Amino acid sequence: MQDKIEASEIFSEPEQSPYYIHGGNAGLLNDLYTSISETAPITQECVKGRAIVKFDISEYGQVDSTSIKVIINKYVPEDYLIVAIDAIKKLGKFEPGKMNGVPKKVTWNLPIIYPVPLERMKTIE
Repeated sequence: MQDKIEASEIFSEPEQSPYYIHGGNAGLLNDLYTSISETAPITQECVKGRAIVKFDISEYGQVDSTSIKVIINKYVPEDYLIVAIDAIKKLGKFEPGKMNGVPKKVTWNLPIIYPVPLERMKTIE
């Protein structure tokens, strides 16, 4: 049994998952889809698809932009995926994932849905 956890190890199921500081999962989706909608047409009804994008969140709570990869794509055009990847790069900070109370790098999978779910966007009041 290995007593020591390698510093460079990336976890997919840490003891404590990363938490998006700007509102948890709901805030993450709001920020993501608001950013996407600023670039991609909101009511693009001819684009109906779903992709899953994988990326790492560092032990400091930041998205590692070099780790972003599309792992599943069902009918999302390339230009829409590029917009989604750019939106992920703009996400705010996370409370990092932890193992044994120590912040660690964690892999995160995020579904991207088109057309943009309007209920997931921030509204201007």
